[in-house]
Amino acid sequence: MSRFELAIVAIFSFLVFLRFIVLLGLSAAIVRPVRRCPACFDATVAFRPRWHRLLPPAFEWRWCPKCHWEGPARRLATPVLQASGGSATSPEGSGDVPERTR
Repeated sequence: MSRFELAIVAIFSFLVFLRFIVLLGLSAAIVRPVRRCPACFDATVAFRPRWHRLLPPAFEWRWCPKCHWEGPARRLATPVLQASGGSATSPEGSGDVPERTR
């Protein structure tokens, strides 16, 4: 191979890589961090299908038990808190301590 042919291969390889990066960025912008079903607006449940390890850690797969919709969602930056019966008191004095849920 000549130097010219190697340069052409390098340029096309870079363009394919650039296309992959642009598509990845656009797909991350399209997937929203939601907890409600887009079809019926009911609460959804996060679950892990077998191929979940292919998803980046910033994404999760959600399922709606009401209408059986399923699809991707971005994980929220702040964890979802749920009250549980603990011995410590919260600032409101209710006796419940928030804990992380998944």
